[in-house]
Amino acid sequence: MFPDFDDLREVDEHVDEKYPYDKSGDVLSPQKIWDDIRDWGKGACSNYATAKLRMLIERGWPIELLRLACLWVEPFQVMTPEGWRWATKDERYHAVLIAEHPERGAYMID
Repeated sequence: MFPDFDDLREVDEHVDEKYPYDKSGDVLSPQKIWDDIRDWGKGACSNYATAKLRMLIERGWPIELLRLACLWVEPFQVMTPEGWRWATKDERYHAVLIAEHPERGAYMID
């Protein structure tokens, strides 16, 4: 039996709605995230990816079908009170979850 494809959308929406993104970029320890994601007060992309990984595992997704990916995104500009500037390398870091559904292929859950 294959994992439920609808889990991907439901988990993605649940985490995004429950834990609003905190632009400070604070990253919680992996142990804190793994122990209890309900106590979050802040969110960074790695927190979201880890939470989504945990929730899919709890829904019965095999770990072999899930991958965390860390990457650098293309340069982009950000608006500041002083005007536009290029994003720093730290601001260009991103983490996502990749879920491989046996019948539908790989999906990046951002």
